Amino acid sequence: SQYHATAVTAGYQRIVPPDVERQLDLLFQAIDRDGNGAIDKTECIAAAGREGPVMFDIDTNQDSKVTVEEWMKFFNHQWMASPDSVMCILEVMKKRLSLRS
Repeated sequence: SQYHATAVTAGYQRIVPPDVERQLDLLFQAIDRDGNGAIDKTECIAAAGREGPVMFDIDTNQDSKVTVEEWMKFFNHQWMASPDSVMCILEVMKKRLSLRS
């Protein structure tokens, strides 16, 4: 699958359940307004308001954009620490962006 390849190249273990992975992917696509496969600061702020810049903690190579690999790697690591926090972020952002589950 696309995510198995992503996990291998980005060097992380896939532990997020498939349905949550799909929701994270849809959220990424919704934030990536120009569809270029990366989220920039403008898109983060448009999606998350004042908390937008916090998303840049996910930008591990500090190139001023968050790729889907960085996104999935972050949420897989976060899932290990606290699945509830991932679900909370998903719920808040889905409401903010008016996304359906």
